[in-house]
Amino acid sequence: MRNKNTSVLLFTLIYSMLIGGYLLFLISPRFLGANMAPIEDIFYQNSKIPKISAFNESLFIDGKDTFAAKAISEGWSGDGSLNDPYIIENYEIYATIEHGVHIRNTDLHFIIRNTTVNDGKLNNYYGFYFENVTHGRLEDNTAYNNQYGFYLKNSFNNTLIANTAIGNTNGLTLNCSYFNILTANIITDNRHGFSLESSYNNTISGNEVIDNTYLGFYLSSSYNNTLTENLATWNLNGFTLSYSDLNTFSNNTANNNDQHGFRLLSSHYNNLIENSASYNQKYGIYLEESTFNVITGNILEDNGWGAIYEKFTDDTDYPDVFLIAAIIFIYYNIIALLSIILIKLMFFIKRKNIKSFIPKLSLKKRKE
Repeated sequence: MRNKNTSVLLFTLIYSMLIGGYLLFLISPRFLGANMAPIEDIFYQNSKIPKISAFNESLFIDGKDTFAAKAISEGWSGDGSLNDPYIIENYEIYATIEHGVHIRNTDLHFIIRNTTVNDGKLNNYYGFYFENVTHGRLEDNTAYNNQYGFYLKNSFNNTLIANTAIGNTNGLTLNCSYFNILTANIITDNRHGFSLESSYNNTISGNEVIDNTYLGFYLSSSYNNTLTENLATWNLNGFTLSYSDLNTFSNNTANNNDQHGFRLLSSHYNNLIENSASYNQKYGIYLEESTFNVITGNILEDNGWGAIYEKFTDDTDYPDVFLIAAIIFIYYNIIALLSIILIKLMFFIKRKNIKSFIPKLSLKKRKE
């Protein structure tokens, strides 16, 4: 009896261990792999969600005195100097009645970080708006669903690093702004991506401009800017230059865009060095009325219409006379051939009818 009880106990333990092992296997990440999003997908999805921070009304600062008073009322640390900048952080702002963060007419040193501005698009309000600002720094902020995510006008020596613009009409724009540094920003799912308008001597590196409806990187009447190691993919064009000269593009990637990797319109003396422009629907590099550009060491593979194309006014797209002549020649030859066949067919039918009529006449004569 004792041996029987021992056997039952041993069997129960073994059975429990097997069931437990099977249940552990079922809930293991390896087993769930088919139903779990990859880590990079989860990161991408989370990157598209605005950061959550303390709710606050819009921030408007005009001039040094206003800045100092606002710093006291908000309890910001710092004094606005180079070594002790004002620190503005951890806000969540809804830009429904005015621009989210609007700072103008100051050269004080300040840092804005971990702040989100949402929902200004409906009333044409901006997320982060600098106007005549020097020495500002935007770091790790998010602009979501605004008219402009980040907009710098007449602003100099500012730094934008690791910010995100999602779902805005315009992601990030510099207008008449010089000597700014823009690094590691993510501009995605906007109507237009990253734009420079009449802006000079800016340094733009390591930014990602992805899946915007129209413009990827766009330079209009902008000069002496340096763009390095940026990514532009799934936009209309990766990089577009319009009336922009003396810019340098190196080690950038412009792949899988709906039209061209790089498009230059009336833009001269630019350097395109060791970039990648591949798998675009049209050309890797498209030049229109653009001369004296240095294009070397670029990877231009598997573009739909070719690697590079250069077009000038004299290259007006006239109709292809030879092609039209060939089509007309073939058309009339086909008509002529069909006519000959039809005539021969009619002649054959008529001849056959005559032959069938002659024996009938001969038979009638014999009977007579």
